[in-house]
Amino acid sequence: MVFAAGMLLGLAVGAGITLLVAPRSGEETRHALARRGRRLRARGRDAWDDLRDELQDVVRRRRLARQCRKLENERDAS
Repeated sequence: MVFAAGMLLGLAVGAGITLLVAPRSGEETRHALARRGRRLRARGRDAWDDLRDELQDVVRRRRLARQCRKLENERDAS
């Protein structure tokens, strides 16, 4: 959560500085910022998808390990 907040703050500061020192016209700058925003949104979506997949893998592995331990305990009790 802190990382995401830092990224958003960095993005806002970077965009502000870009607007102040931009050698382009306002319209060109708006198009460039919109393009960067779309790219950043896509990267963010990909990062969240990757994180979700990793978390699902962890949950699956833990469930499998728990089932294996349960089976081993049942076998040892027999």
